Amino acid sequence: MATIAGVRLPADEVALWETMELLPEAVFEYEPLVASGETHDATFLRVLTVDGSRLDAALEADPSVADRTRLATTDGGWLYHVEWAETVTETFRTLTDCGGSITNMVGREGEWDLRVVFLDRAAFSDAYDCCVEGGLTPAIGSVQDLDVDEGFEPLQTRQSHCTLTPHQREALIAALEHGYFEIPRRTSLDDIAADLGISHQALSERLRRGYDVVVREFCAQAQVDAA
Repeated sequence: MATIAGVRLPADEVALWETMELLPEAVFEYEPLVASGETHDATFLRVLTVDGSRLDAALEADPSVADRTRLATTDGGWLYHVEWAETVTETFRTLTDCGGSITNMVGREGEWDLRVVFLDRAAFSDAYDCCVEGGLTPAIGSVQDLDVDEGFEPLQTRQSHCTLTPHQREALIAALEHGYFEIPRRTSLDDIAADLGISHQALSERLRRGYDVVVREFCAQAQVDAA
């Protein structure tokens, strides 16, 4: 029985750590050219919500990027073809040579969320051990077994609960617990930010990005349920 796992890795163990540091508002959507096998050195990369000139400069200076070509402007961002440095391809090989196939990755705020498919739970367990032995620190989110008797919608329509970053999740939970979403509100952003030890602007940005993730995933799941 095939297994789909949501895996989170720090960007400094995968790719684009320096770019994410320079552009904390950016969202990176990775589409592998080869999901498994020997080749992991290039990919398509869609980047959302950042200034193009700043993005080009950041990618040019990022040691995880060997080369990049901007292919097109997309809705709210840019599409690149990226050739990765050897350290990045080694990380991808660690993930896939133990039996996993990366179907998509999303990077934001210093972390990557991956969707990885394995032939079965045993392959998933072996791959996890491989990652740890290879020096990676994977955090496991959702793990789902596919039952051949229950049917299966395309992978791109399935949603993982691990899409929110820890900072976004912390901000949303704090806002909920402090009564920020109640009518009338029982607290302010300034109070929540002070409690979390961050600035008003940082909290506001985390909440907005968190809203975006939650709403997009809800709408996608609603479409799946209605199909």
